[in-house]
This record gives sequence, C-alpha cells and structure tokens, in this order.
Amino acid sequence: MGFLLDSYRFVVTASGNETTAEDNAMTVGGVSSAWVSISSVNDWDGTNWTAGTALATTIGINSFRGNTDGGINCGGYTGTSGATPALNSCQTWNGSSWTTRATMSVRRSNGTALGGTEDSALIANGQDGSGGTQWFTAEQYDGSANSWSSITNSTFGGQSTQGDGIPDDFIKSGGKQDDGGGSYSNNIKVETWNGSSWTTLGAGSNYPNAAGSNGAGNVSCSCGVGSDSFMLGFNADGATGDNVIYKFDGSSWTNSGDATTSPSFAGMGGSSDYAIICGDYNGSSPAGTSSSIYNGSSWSTTNALQTGRTANGTGATTAS
Repeated sequence: MGFLLDSYRFVVTASGNETTAEDNAMTVGGVSSAWVSISSVNDWDGTNWTAGTALATTIGINSFRGNTDGGINCGGYTGTSGATPALNSCQTWNGSSWTTRATMSVRRSNGTALGGTEDSALIANGQDGSGGTQWFTAEQYDGSANSWSSITNSTFGGQSTQGDGIPDDFIKSGGKQDDGGGSYSNNIKVETWNGSSWTTLGAGSNYPNAAGSNGAGNVSCSCGVGSDSFMLGFNADGATGDNVIYKFDGSSWTNSGDATTSPSFAGMGGSSDYAIICGDYNGSSPAGTSSSIYNGSSWSTTNALQTGRTANGTGATTAS
C-alpha cells in the first residue's frame, strides 16, 4: 500500500513499517578486506553515503534494522576471523547515539534474520560463530522493558538464514541448517511468523534459484517490511542467477533483475518497493564500496560507500 507524502516522494507502507531506502538508510559494522571486524557506520541521504556515528566496539557479520533516525543492531563477532564465540550483544540507535541493551539468549552471527525497530524487534537463527552451533531458536525484543523473550523455535534455520519484518508479520528464508545427521543442507523454504506461530509455506513458495555450490540462502542478503514485501538475493558462485535479487509478494517470487552490487555478503535494507544494497565481496578483496538502489522496477548504481565493508548490517525502514 502506498500514499503520496508530497510531490517528490512516494512512500510505501506495509505491516506497520515503511521503507525509507530512497533517502534514509544506514549500514553498520561489517568486516574489512582481511576479515577484521570494524566499527564504522555509513549514512545514506538519497545522494551520498557519509560517515555516521561509529559503534563503541568493532562488530562484523552482524544484523541491523532501522535507519538514521533509529534502529537496532544485534550479534556478530569482534576480532579477525569470525570464529566461535559470536556475540549476544544488542545496541539500539536513537538518531544521535548508541546504547547497549539487554543481551540475547544465545550468541548469533554468520547470518541471522532480524526485523523491527529499536522499540520492538524479532531475531531468529544464525550460528554461534564460524563452526559453532546452528540455531533454530528465535526471540523477541521489548524496548520498553529492555528485555528479550524466547518464542517458538523455527522449523529451519542455521547459518545464513535471512529475514525481515516486524514481530507479528515476519518472514525468513534460506540458511545452511544441520540436518540432524552431522551434515548440512542448503535450504530454499520460506517460513512466516504471525505473532504466535511459524508457518512453512508450500513448495510453490520456495525460493526459485538453488543453483551454485553455496546454494540458495547462503552468503545472502534480504530486506522487507512483512511477508508480502520481501526481497532476497544470493551469490551463486558464477552459476545462473548470479547477482539476481528476487522479490516476494506473499505467495510467489519475481525476478527484480541484476543488482549492480553482488548480494554475496552484502547488506540490504528497505522492501520490495524500494531497497538499497551496499558493500561487496569478491573473494580476494572482500570489502567493497559498491551500492545500488531498487525503485520498484529496476536497479541502478548509487554513489559509493564512504567506507568499504562486507558482511555488514543494513537498514532502511522506520515504524509508520
């Protein structure tokens, strides 16, 4: 659903959130070319990325949602390799400063599904650092009480699961989950949370591109404001669909075209109506400054990030 805010800007809302990718996004932390975690923050104003208020500590492979006016950053790792353990820390952003909040029940990194705001958020899945425990658990943040509470476990998850939304309209897909037999399988299922239970959608709603040695949902990025306005992309290691990002309308996927930034280890914020993706990974030098924006019909290159990064948390939504 959209409404005309003024003669220059069209804002899309859904599920209580609205995308601000066209002129208000924020990318937080990530890693440098040597896989060293960083504290840098960059702000997007619709024209340029500029330096924002840095985190108090270095954090990489973290998750962030929100924008420059407010947001929440969770998990990740601090150091040089992403090894176990990950972080269970949480910081909120109020538009001018970072504040340390209550810790999560488990340490989450290496791809987590996070959605919401500094006042109310949901996080699911991830991994306790490289080689650590694969998580199926989920929990919800109450900003007024400054507390996390566990909710029902999801039915799939683990490393590189991606998702977004709000605590009563959440969607996630992908992941490299433990199959229970000591090996791991790439996942293309879609799962939603309605505030009380998880639902795994039918095979017709599966993510459409499972090519590549890493498989769908791994080394990926996502954004959305609910189950009917979600985007997911992954790098298929040179296989068909490399750099393609798909958007989801609640039941089926549509190819949005090739982003000018690879979705491998990038950060993405917004929704399927307006989104921004930034950061880059190319194997030998995984800390690019690339950035591109989606206007609902096509991708275009923006001005570059002020500081190169990859595996960065990115947001471009606010509560309506």
